[in-house]
Amino acid sequence: GTSATGVELAHAVLSDSQDALDGYREVTDRQLSYFTELFGPYPFDRYGLALADSLPGLAMETQGLSLFSVADLDGSLGPLQHLLLAHELAHQWFGNAVSPESWNDIWLNEGFATYAQWMWLEEAGIGTVDGYAGAALGAMGDCLPLSRPCELFGPLVYEGGGAAAHALRLTVGDDAFFAGLRAWIETYLDSAASTADLRAVMEQARGQDLSQFFAEWVDGTTPPTGFPAPSGS
Repeated sequence: GTSATGVELAHAVLSDSQDALDGYREVTDRQLSYFTELFGPYPFDRYGLALADSLPGLAMETQGLSLFSVADLDGSLGPLQHLLLAHELAHQWFGNAVSPESWNDIWLNEGFATYAQWMWLEEAGIGTVDGYAGAALGAMGDCLPLSRPCELFGPLVYEGGGAAAHALRLTVGDDAFFAGLRAWIETYLDSAASTADLRAVMEQARGQDLSQFFAEWVDGTTPPTGFPAPSGS
């Protein structure tokens, strides 16, 4: 079929699990509309869900066809399913459309996909961004700095990266934050970019020097103790 945003939808599912897909078509369409509004046009010509006989708890943002375990996407639609669907879809923008310049920049993939999942969970009435970000602040611990994580796919990169994204949003305000993310995708589409590139894009969007923010939240070796006060949009 075709999404409300005009994206071609093509799914793949095990022949004996076709019914499991039915519960996810509508929510995927809603997520496409939601993320398109926030991040700009979906960056590829089609999207779909692949439900495979794979280990539960694992998902992958395969370009245009996100891969999930049918043990997780079993036809039910609770917080886990909302989270997985949102996270891998968000990766189409953060990681697939724009890839990290180096492995040290991996938080640009996982941190922003995690933040997108929090925003969707709030949109779906499951939790709040502030609540998720507050809980994630504790992940910014021994593996710092975020710009050179000691574990590439550890809690710091996901939860800590999401917390840093939330702190950035509070620092620059909603208008500059989402304008900056749209500019990020548009500027670096089909290429790779670094943390320094993100800083430059956000500084241009806000018209403000962000050296202090990045020194504390991205390059700092001491965990932040709390989030900045919200900035006016």
